[in-house]
Amino acid sequence: MTGGEIGHLKRSNLPPLKYIREFRAKEIELKEGDKLDAAVFVVGEKVDVSGTSKGKGFAGAVKRYHFRGGPKTHGQSDRCVVLVPVVPQPTPGRVYKGTRGPGQYGQ
Repeated sequence: MTGGEIGHLKRSNLPPLKYIREFRAKEIELKEGDKLDAAVFVVGEKVDVSGTSKGKGFAGAVKRYHFRGGPKTHGQSDRCVVLVPVVPQPTPGRVYKGTRGPGQYGQ
């Protein structure tokens, strides 16, 4: 939590929270520190909710796209999860867009 968020909690007499979310309300009159629960909404009312997924960092192609990897036998003990080269040589000499490989996994 940042210092500003801690200041909001102190003014509202709330304990430290794990998450603080901000939202826009059109017709509901809420004050700072009021609790929001399901009683505010009417049955059948539409609520627009969005969120972000967990970031999972940089991952290899086997974890990211469930590629099989190489064989576990015939002396390949150190290359079982390595993706084979995807650059077709010599033409076009580049990687096609959308080629699945290692990179950012998650949001």
